[in-house]
Amino acid sequence: MTPEEFDRIKQAEKEHLRALKKLKEQVRSAERLQTINRALKEMQDAPGEDILRTHDEMIEKLALETVRHEVKLDMALSEAAEQAEADEQNAVSEAEMEKLRAQSLIRQVKIEMGLEDAGSKQDPPSNVAHPQTKAEASSGGTPPANPTPTTKTGTEKTIGRLRK
Repeated sequence: MTPEEFDRIKQAEKEHLRALKKLKEQVRSAERLQTINRALKEMQDAPGEDILRTHDEMIEKLALETVRHEVKLDMALSEAAEQAEADEQNAVSEAEMEKLRAQSLIRQVKIEMGLEDAGSKQDPPSNVAHPQTKAEASSGGTPPANPTPTTKTGTEKTIGRLRK
């Protein structure tokens, strides 16, 4: 095969492929046009009220769905706000309980050290748990009836400074 024959065959093949591509595009556009014409014919055959009624029904359905979703969102937001408020109240009451426990522990330590009389202040609330000392734990968990009073000398040892 000579180069001139090869070029001639190559050009003929290119022309054939271009013609094929053009025919395929024409078929696609004809099919699109046919589908559009069929849809238009169906719309013309159907009474106009049905199309409007279907459209109105769809709009009403979407409006109802929107209202439902808004109500669900409002309920979820209010529940979240209530839950946050309840959590905040629980945190406050837990902090108060911790404060009472700390005060009770400080008072008990002062009594054990002899810095404060047992009857000088009101008893702590009954719902506050009292921690046990090592002596109470070893003696069965009950505190002694009269803690041993410490003898006060001229100066007592304290943390940081001496008391006189």
